[in-house]
Amino acid sequence: MASREYSNIIWCVADLAKLPFESEKFDIITNIFSPSNYSQFNRILKKDGLLIKVIPGSDYLKELRTFFYKETDKQSYSNEKVIKHFETNFNNIYQDNITYNINLNKDELRELIQMTPLSWGADDKKIQDILDNEINNFTIDLCIIIGKQIAG
Repeated sequence: MASREYSNIIWCVADLAKLPFESEKFDIITNIFSPSNYSQFNRILKKDGLLIKVIPGSDYLKELRTFFYKETDKQSYSNEKVIKHFETNFNNIYQDNITYNINLNKDELRELIQMTPLSWGADDKKIQDILDNEINNFTIDLCIIIGKQIAG
């Protein structure tokens, strides 16, 4: 879909364990809500390059989390382990949180539910329940971390 919409950009689907790029060719890597392979990132980044990683904050989509996981261990979320893992691989030179709320209509909510891993284990009845529940305000809570390679 992205490649159809933005044809002036080179899009690549690749194996994160073996990125098909030459070493030290990238100034910036942006890693949004996805796994990381820090050894590959270190390999393809230029020595003064930056890694920008965006991860969910503890309140990210808390309304969906509460609805799908109320009174279970999945009702709350912490990104501390992800941040610590980042910091063992990159120098954390900047970190900030961005939090805001969005209103979604039923069609947008349906698309969000299909996209988010929070709903992947939910049965059809539970998904229909949230669509019928008329929850339309959702919290977006993001943690943005910028790192540079650890000298070594």
